[in-house]
Amino acid sequence: QFLDNICAHPILYASQAVAQFLQLLPSNALSQSIECMSVSLRNLRGWCVQEDWLDCGWRATKQFYLVKPTDGRKTRRDILSWTSYGPDWSMTPEATRELLDFVAKLECPYIQQPLFSWCDDLGALTVRRLIPEGTLRDHFYKGKPCDPYMKKYNFNCEVFTLQTEDARHIGRHILEALRYLNSIGIPYGK
Repeated sequence: QFLDNICAHPILYASQAVAQFLQLLPSNALSQSIECMSVSLRNLRGWCVQEDWLDCGWRATKQFYLVKPTDGRKTRRDILSWTSYGPDWSMTPEATRELLDFVAKLECPYIQQPLFSWCDDLGALTVRRLIPEGTLRDHFYKGKPCDPYMKKYNFNCEVFTLQTEDARHIGRHILEALRYLNSIGIPYGK
């Protein structure tokens, strides 16, 4: 019954610890992912890896790394994420590349474009800016961007709310982003 309850929760079921315990992934899946990411990283001449954030996300097949630009901007830090394709992946690498290029060219101040994106037949890699204050979810849970996912967003954490003015401000940003997506023909709901 305990395992059924864990497997019923999608975030817990997809976590690396549960996937390893239930042997949902091959025993060498993590090392294969790191190897594929390292091969992909050879194409990145503008960044160097500072540290790994293996517990940053909730998906077992997605790795995060803290990277910094090699062009002298030492104060800025970015996040590199690499994920292998799932079993239901049906796009070709060329179509995935086109999609990544399309997202990188979006010109909306409320949508964070990736700084770099790349894919092959094994997975996709993106580099995006690290927001030092964290995401909106980090704000709700009073977490830090670099904390492990299960520590930041566990079931026992107190969730904080937004002030009315902050909710209006963020709501407007979301609506502006949705309006932009609608204007370029991307549906976002009913």
